Amino acid sequence: MLRILNLRAQCVFIDNSENILSIVKDERKLKLIRLRGSEASNIEVLHDFEGTESLLLTKALDTYFVSIDNKVYMSRDLTEWRKTLQLKNEANIIWHACETQEAIILQE
Repeated sequence: MLRILNLRAQCVFIDNSENILSIVKDERKLKLIRLRGSEASNIEVLHDFEGTESLLLTKALDTYFVSIDNKVYMSRDLTEWRKTLQLKNEANIIWHACETQEAIILQE
């Protein structure tokens, strides 16, 4: 069944058949949410981020990555996030990630 959700999503990641993760924007913050169930009827807010833009939400092995403005954060549990990278140019943003056997390549 197709369901239309009225969310201001900036990026979406399908974690598995029952979980969809998304970064949505409200008036002041970016929120990481999880939609559960086949109809995505249960919306759970996992974390609030300070920032205005998010283009990357992905998972490599057991670690999640999200870009917020010119920073990249990582988490294993989706609730505690650690800044792992900050670009020198505040106008740039990480928008793509590629996983290899040895590393994760981020593209700005």
